[in-house]
Amino acid sequence: MLHLRGAKCLSGQPGEIGAVVFSKDRPAQLDALLRSADDYLIGDLRWIVLWRASLPRVEEDYRDFLVPRERRGFVQRQESLFRQDLLAVLDSLKGCRAIMFLVDDLLFVRPLETATLAGVDLRRCVPSLRLGRNITFCQPKDLATSPPVLRPIEARGWLDFSWTASDGDWAMPLSLDGNIFARDEIRALASLTEFRAPNSFEASLGDFRFLFKHRRGLCLEHPVLVNFAFNRVQAENDHFPCGEFGAAEFVSRWRKGWWLDVNSLAEKGRSATGCHLITEPVFERRPSSPL
Repeated sequence: MLHLRGAKCLSGQPGEIGAVVFSKDRPAQLDALLRSADDYLIGDLRWIVLWRASLPRVEEDYRDFLVPRERRGFVQRQESLFRQDLLAVLDSLKGCRAIMFLVDDLLFVRPLETATLAGVDLRRCVPSLRLGRNITFCQPKDLATSPPVLRPIEARGWLDFSWTASDGDWAMPLSLDGNIFARDEIRALASLTEFRAPNSFEASLGDFRFLFKHRRGLCLEHPVLVNFAFNRVQAENDHFPCGEFGAAEFVSRWRKGWWLDVNSLAEKGRSATGCHLITEPVFERRPSSPL
């Protein structure tokens, strides 16, 4: 049966969706995210990758696979000043109704038709691609979390829920890991806050949680995205639990002709009970020409 409040979430108009990806010193992980999108996304997004290289020669590693993708409509931008660059990126997506942020250690693990997102009223609800019935553990908080009541909406497989009825990842409408927002609204909020990197950007948006927490949440039966916490490269939250496979070792494997085995990792991700998964990376030989 169609849930009344959820039905209101589906009253908006279709529109183009922008995907903004943040990456720092992790070209191999960014490459895996983009390949997983190639495998599992059905439909179009407007992609912009905002990347930063601080390790030796990593700039070349990024350009090796990002420049060829520009022929397929991708935009890649090297970060100079994060806040200024992000505002410019959001301005360049002015024609998009919706915006989705991604970080480079995410992978798509299940198919998603982008048409599923058409018509979702982003002033009334916040769709999340990282939540689903199987999400029962919040790894950053080391906390078991029962999903809130999930009410089916007949349109496109969405489940409707309340952001205030549970804890952990089920209480984070402003997560930057695959939640979807109105572009104009996020651009306005970003202009009102100060931040230096993705983590402080997410924290600054948290000041506006009062605007979002009573909007309806939307998720699919199972998560489309999983965060593979192999390592940490950001310096704003050194308490976030993660694995110890360093960025420099990833770069070394990449230069020796290896890349992440997206299929094996997606299989692991489909059985995850949390939005974040601490596990060892799985590599396979990279073709001589990735694209």
